[in-house]
Amino acid sequence: MPLKVTFLDIENIHVMRASIAALREANSQAEVAASGWQQHVSQVMQGALDVAGALASGAAVLVHCSDGWDRTSQVCALAQLLLDPYYRTMAVINAVLTPFRRFFDAVLTLF
Repeated sequence: MPLKVTFLDIENIHVMRASIAALREANSQAEVAASGWQQHVSQVMQGALDVAGALASGAAVLVHCSDGWDRTSQVCALAQLLLDPYYRTMAVINAVLTPFRRFFDAVLTLF
């Protein structure tokens, strides 16, 4: 299999923190969109899907970012969850999301 290098362009932790702070203060759908949070989550999820897909096809994968502790761990952890059928059950998804339910409910009230 040929070598493939993919740049995910996921922002660093400082940009992510500013984005989540803006999301927490959002009072409208436009402010939620302007926070950039949805784009950040989408980029991390797409990276995890790319890694999981490559691993599922039998490729070896190396994930690296300049800092090595925020984006790397997020992408790798999500890829592991995507690949393990146990974590794709509704019981586990519910258990993982329960601590965040109030936050998600508050965000959804903006729509």
